[in-house]
Amino acid sequence: MVWEEEVLAWEAGLQLHFLGTGGSEGIPCLWCRCEHCQEARLQPAFRRLPTAVLLQEDDQALLIDAGTDINHHLEKIHLLGVLLTHWHTDHWVGLPRLSWTPRPLPFLCPEPEKAKEFLKKGLVPLKGAPFCAENWGPFRLYPLPLNHSVLTWGYFIEHTSGQKVALLWDTKGLPPESLAFLRYRKVHLAVVDATYPPGTQPKNHNNLEEAIALGLEVADGVLLTHFSHKNWPPQRLEEFLSLRYPFDPVALAYDGLKHDLDQPLAHSLREGAFHLLKS
Repeated sequence: MVWEEEVLAWEAGLQLHFLGTGGSEGIPCLWCRCEHCQEARLQPAFRRLPTAVLLQEDDQALLIDAGTDINHHLEKIHLLGVLLTHWHTDHWVGLPRLSWTPRPLPFLCPEPEKAKEFLKKGLVPLKGAPFCAENWGPFRLYPLPLNHSVLTWGYFIEHTSGQKVALLWDTKGLPPESLAFLRYRKVHLAVVDATYPPGTQPKNHNNLEEAIALGLEVADGVLLTHFSHKNWPPQRLEEFLSLRYPFDPVALAYDGLKHDLDQPLAHSLREGAFHLLKS
């Protein structure tokens, strides 16, 4: 697709590679006939797997969550370690296969004792703590408490280049301490949970407008992720962003998207794909 060619043509730098941007059910949801799922069946570009993200510089990378089988993405990458946000299945189910790697991998997560129950090999759980830094290669990591139904961490990550990213999914807003921490960190990009459509009031996730408000409060740009099939279909969401936030650096993330943090955040990073669909 056009957008893929344009993104891959950029000079390699610090990059976010979205392997999965959906909620627990993925999109399309099995046997569901809602508008969102039907649109995803017709347009493979709109399909979404559960959450998994690589933060990558050249061949070095961090993996954040693994809600699906991700091993084939890692063959040519030097994986420095794995960050887990929480122990809901749609965020860790891809880890047991990864844990068979012959090279032990650092594994930062809340409730590390649960790793012994779910992961029998390979990954080495670390006993991290909120707001305490961990240094992995060129990355400095800070776990941040989130508001969710179980103990959940987001992550603030600094790179030696000076780039700063906040990863904030599976949360409803932010606890005051996490919000204060990010406000003073001059975050370049926030990747934020936007599970549900505008106007809804879910308990443990943001709606789209809440996600955008949160992201713009703590960062220069916002990428939205973790979409439920109960949210609006992508074309309707893109139109909403164009009308409601025409000048704000906000965009939807999609499975397969590779965003170079040195590049400006376009309103829609899949603009080329949407031109193709409308032609």
